[in-house]
Amino acid sequence: MKSYARYIIPMFVLMLASSVPSFAQFTTYLRLVELEPYTEINMNVDSEVILLKSTRDHITFSGDSTFIASINVTQNDSVLSFNYEKEPEDKLIRVVIEYKDISSVTTGGNGTYYFHKLKQDNLAIRNPHAKVHLNGDAENLTLVSVDGINDVTSLNADKMFVQIGEKATLINREDRTVLSALN
Repeated sequence: MKSYARYIIPMFVLMLASSVPSFAQFTTYLRLVELEPYTEINMNVDSEVILLKSTRDHITFSGDSTFIASINVTQNDSVLSFNYEKEPEDKLIRVVIEYKDISSVTTGGNGTYYFHKLKQDNLAIRNPHAKVHLNGDAENLTLVSVDGINDVTSLNADKMFVQIGEKATLINREDRTVLSALN
C-alpha cells in the first residue's frame, strides 16, 4: 500500500497542477501616483474609472501587466490629463481617481465612469460616448453627452442642466431635469 501511495500522491498533485490555470494570468499590477492639486480632469479610458471625493489628490491604475507604468499622466494649470491607448495584449482593469475638489470632467473612450459620493457645488461633465454613473450631491450640475449613457438616479442636485444628443441615454429617477437636444 505504501508503494502505491508514493506514486499516486505525486500523480494527483501533477494532474491538479496541470488543470489549474497559471497564477500569472491572475496577477494584477498597481501604479500609484501622488498628484499636485487639480480642479479639472480630462481622460480617455476604455476601462472602469472610479472618481472619489477624498482628502488627497491621488490616482491608482490597476492592470494585468507592467504596461500601466507607461500610462502618461500630465498636469498643466490645475488640469489632470491621461490617455489609455488600448493595446491588444494589455488590459487596464481599473483607475481610481481621488480628488479634493473638481469643477470639470471630460470623459473619453468607452469606459464606465463612477462618480462616487459626489459633494460638489458646481460640476460640469462632458461625456461624448462613455457610460457615466453619478451618486452623491451636487448643487449645480451641467451634463453634456453626445451619445453616452448617463445614470443620474443616485444623484441629488439642486439645479441640473442636461444636454444630450439623439443617441444619448439619460436614466433619471425624477422629472426635474432640464433637457436640451444637441444638434
